[in-house]
Amino acid sequence: MSKPLRVLIVEDSEDDTELLLRELRRSGYDLTYERVETAATMRAALARQPWDLIIADYSMPQFSAPEALLVLKESGFDLPFIIISGTIGEERAVAAMKTGAHDYLVKGHLARLAPVIERELREAQIRWERRRAETALQDRERYFRALIENTSDVIATLDATGRITYVSPALVRALGYAPEEHIGLNAFELVHPDDMLASSESFKRLVLKAGAGHMVQFRARHKDGSWRWLEATSRNLLHEPAVGAIVANLRDITERKQVEETLRTNEEHQASLLRLARQLEQAHTFPTVLEAALIEVKAIIGYQNIWVFLFSKDRETMSLISIQGKLTGVIQQKYPILRVKGDTMLEEIVAADKPVVVEDARTDPRTNKEVVAQLQNRTIINVPMVLGERKIGALGTGSFGDEGVRLPDKHQLDYLTAMANHVSVTFHRIEILTQRQEAEESLAQERNLLRTLIDQIPDYIYIKDTGSRFLLNNQAHARLMGFEKVEDIQGKTDFDTFPSEFAAKYYEDEQELIKSGQPLINQEETTVDSHGRELFVLSTKVPVRDSSGNITGFVGISRDITERKQLEAQLLQAQKMEAIGQLTAGIAHDFNNLLTAINGFAELMQMNLPSGNPLRPMADKVFDAGQRAANLVRQLLTFSRKQIVAPKIIELNAIVTGMDKMLGRIIGEHIQMSTNLAPDLWFAKADPSQMEQIIVNLAVNARDAMPLGGKLVIETANVVLDKAFAAAHLEARPGPYVQLTISDTGVGMSEEVKAHLFEPFFTTKEPGKGTGLGLATVYGIVKQCEGCIWVSSELGQGSSFKIYLPQVQPDELPLASPTFVTTRPTGIETILLAEDANEVRDLVRRVLEELGYTVLVAVDGPAAIELVNRYPHPIHLLLTDMVMPGLSGQDLAKQLTQTRPGLKVVFMSGYIDETIARQRVLDAQVFLLQKPFSPLELAHKIREVLDND
Repeated sequence: MSKPLRVLIVEDSEDDTELLLRELRRSGYDLTYERVETAATMRAALARQPWDLIIADYSMPQFSAPEALLVLKESGFDLPFIIISGTIGEERAVAAMKTGAHDYLVKGHLARLAPVIERELREAQIRWERRRAETALQDRERYFRALIENTSDVIATLDATGRITYVSPALVRALGYAPEEHIGLNAFELVHPDDMLASSESFKRLVLKAGAGHMVQFRARHKDGSWRWLEATSRNLLHEPAVGAIVANLRDITERKQVEETLRTNEEHQASLLRLARQLEQAHTFPTVLEAALIEVKAIIGYQNIWVFLFSKDRETMSLISIQGKLTGVIQQKYPILRVKGDTMLEEIVAADKPVVVEDARTDPRTNKEVVAQLQNRTIINVPMVLGERKIGALGTGSFGDEGVRLPDKHQLDYLTAMANHVSVTFHRIEILTQRQEAEESLAQERNLLRTLIDQIPDYIYIKDTGSRFLLNNQAHARLMGFEKVEDIQGKTDFDTFPSEFAAKYYEDEQELIKSGQPLINQEETTVDSHGRELFVLSTKVPVRDSSGNITGFVGISRDITERKQLEAQLLQAQKMEAIGQLTAGIAHDFNNLLTAINGFAELMQMNLPSGNPLRPMADKVFDAGQRAANLVRQLLTFSRKQIVAPKIIELNAIVTGMDKMLGRIIGEHIQMSTNLAPDLWFAKADPSQMEQIIVNLAVNARDAMPLGGKLVIETANVVLDKAFAAAHLEARPGPYVQLTISDTGVGMSEEVKAHLFEPFFTTKEPGKGTGLGLATVYGIVKQCEGCIWVSSELGQGSSFKIYLPQVQPDELPLASPTFVTTRPTGIETILLAEDANEVRDLVRRVLEELGYTVLVAVDGPAAIELVNRYPHPIHLLLTDMVMPGLSGQDLAKQLTQTRPGLKVVFMSGYIDETIARQRVLDAQVFLLQKPFSPLELAHKIREVLDND
C-alpha cells in the first residue's frame, strides 16, 4: 500500500527533481510535491499548504540550503530538512547539520533516502507530540494551582534570600524529604555544586523584577544521596500581598534527561558509525581499517588502543591480526599468535556471544598476570565480530597504564558492537581481496562444505525458480520425494512427485509469495513421503532476489514436526484421561457411600428374613444388584487409580502360564493361542489378581475382534526404554521394564477409536454386550503400577497391546493375603463412629449395636472431638470416614490419639485418600474398610483391630 507524502523540493534542476521523485515513488510513496528555487517561492509554498518534509539541494544559483533553513526557521514550522548534493563536503555537511539540517545524502546514492525520510518523519512526530505535551502541561499548571497539596509536582515558596517558606507534600516523592525538614532552610543547599552558579544567578535576576518568571534546570540532592534532575518554573510574586514570595513549581525530569542524553548519545554514535562506514569503504588493508576505527573510539570513548583477534577454524588459536595505538609495536612483536585452550579469558572470548569486559585486569581471575604486568593492562573489552551466523573474531580495546580503570557504559558497549559489525564486514572484504589467487579453490571448498552441511540437515531444504521448478534440493528432501540423487529432482515440479491436491496447494502459496515478495514464515503444512505416508511439516519460504531486487525464485526449508504433533496429541489424551479419572473417582466415592448403605441393609434384611418369607427373594435381588453395582464402582476406582491394591513381587511368566487353560476356554477353539515367554524374566511388582484381570480383558477383546478365528499371541520380554523412546511416548520414563505384549490378528482399530480407547464406558460393541470399562480398568491398573501401556493397530491389520511394568529387585516380601471367616464376632467395647453420610452412619451404628458394642455417633470431625471431650469413660476404637468436610478422618485420628493414648483407629473410604494414593499401597499400620463393605466385613475388621496388640 502506498504511503502519502507531502514534500517541498528546493532544487533548480528539473532532471534531479525527476530522479528524486522516481526514487520516492519506488520507495512506495504517494507524492504531493512542489519545487521551489528561491526564498520567495519557498515562503509562498510554506504559507500555501502544510508539508511533511523539505528536501533541498545544497547550492543553487539563486538560493542555497543554509538560506532555505533560515526561511524555514522564520516560518516557525518544524519540518525535517534533508540535503541532497553532489558537491557538498564533510565540513559543510556538518555545518549544515549544526544549523538545523537533519541529514544529508550524496546525489546518485539515494539508497538511504527512504530510511532517512521514515526516521525524520518519526522524529518530527515525536517533536510535535513533545511540544504539544509541554503546552498542555503549562495549561494544566494554571488549572491545578488550587490543588497544590495534591499535585505530583513540588510547589514551593521562597523569600528574597532563597529561604524556603513553604513546600508541598510532593517533596517526599521527589526528593525523599518531609516538607517540615526544609521549611526555613535555604533552597540552594540542595543544588548540585556544578549547577549552583546558574541557579543562583537565575534566582537573583528573578528577585530583581516583580512579576518576572523564569525556568531553570538543575540537579538536587535526594535524601538517599543520589542526584535528581529538577525543572523549576518560578515567578516573582513578592509584590503581591496575598503571596509575598517567589513561587516555584519543581518537576522531576530525571527520566526525561536520561532519554535526552540517550538520544544525544545515539545520534553521536550514529554519526560516528556513518563516518567510519565512509572511511571503511576506501580501506584496503587491515591497519587502515583499525586506524579509522581508532579515531572514532578515541572520540567516543577515549581509549587509545584498538586491536582485532581472528579465530582459527578449530578455535584452538587466535591471531592478533592487527593493532593500532600506542602499544602497536609492543603487542604485535610479542603476541601475534595466542593459544586459546587453558587461557580462561581467551576461552571466554571465543565462546561469548556478547562483549567480554574485564574491569581491572590486575585483579580479574581470568587474566594472565604476567602478560598484564608486561602490557600494563587496566580495563579490557573484546567484542564478538560476527559475519552472518559465523563468529570470526573479536574487536578489542581498553585502557592501559596511567589511563586507569575506565569501564564503558551500556551505550558505549552497543556502539562497540555496531563498530565490530562494520569491521567484520570490511575485514571479510579485505580478506577476499588479499586472497584473490585462492578465491576459486576457497569458493569450491565453501560450496562443498555448504552442500555437506545442507545434506546432513534433517530438514527438507530446496530452491525453486519463479515457475516453482526445483533448482536445488538436499538429501533429506530427495529421500522424501523418492529420489536417490538430488540431481534427479532438478527441473521437476511438485506435480511430478506429489499428489495433485498437495502440489496445487504448494504452487498456489508459492506463486503468491513470488507475486507479493512476502516470505512465508513457519507455515504448517501437510505432505506425503514417497511411500504415501502423511507428514506434518513447518515450512518457511523466502524469496531470492538478484542484484536489481527482482525475485528470481525462493528458498524453502521444511521441518518434519510429525513426531511433535503426535506428542502433542499424546499430551492432550493424557490430560483428558487424568480429568476423566478425577471425575470417575468422585462419582465412585459418592456411589460407594450409597452402596454401603444399600448392600448393608440388604444383607441385614437377608439375615432377618427366613428363607420362606415372601420378601426374602426381593431382598436377595436388591443385594445381588448392589453387588454388581459395587463391582462396577471398583472398576471405576481402578481406572482412576483410587482402588486399594495388594501388590506383590510377581513372576509374570508364572501368571501367564497359570492362566493357559482358562484363557483357552475364554477365547474358544476357533482362535489359535500361543505364548512366547522370555527366559530369566525380571521381576515386577503388581497385584496378581489385577494382572490376571488385565490378561483376561485383553484376551476377551482380542476374541471379539476375531469372530471368524485368528491368532492370539502373548509374549514377555525384558526391555530397557531409552530417552528416545520416552521422548516419543509421553507417559513413559527411561529405565528397565518387564514387557507384556498381547497381539491379535483381528479387525484392528481406526485412529478415532484409538483416541478414545481407554475412556470409561467407551465401547464399539453392541448395546448390552459390554460396559466399556474393560480397557479403562486395564489402563488404571497399569498406571497404578507406575507403568505405561501402548497400542498399535490399523484397520484390517490386527492390534497389539504392549504393557511396561517397572523392574523391581526380588528382595521385598510380598504382602500377606487377607483371610476371611464367616462368623460374626461380637464385643462390648465403646466405639466412636464419625461419618458425614447419613445412610452409612445409620447402617454402621445399627450393625455395631447389634454386635453388642457401645456406639458414640458424630456427624463430622469437630462433632467427634466435642463428644470425646464430654465423654468421661474409655473409648476403645475410632471408626471414621477418611474424607469429611471441615476435618478429615486422618486429622481427626491424629488429634484424638494424642488426647486418648491407646485409642485404635479404623478408616472407612470410598476411595483411597491422596496421601495413601501417592504411596500406591496401604501401610501395614493403617486399618481401612473399603466402601462398600458388608456388615460381616465390618464385624471382622472391628474385632481384628480391637484384638490386635
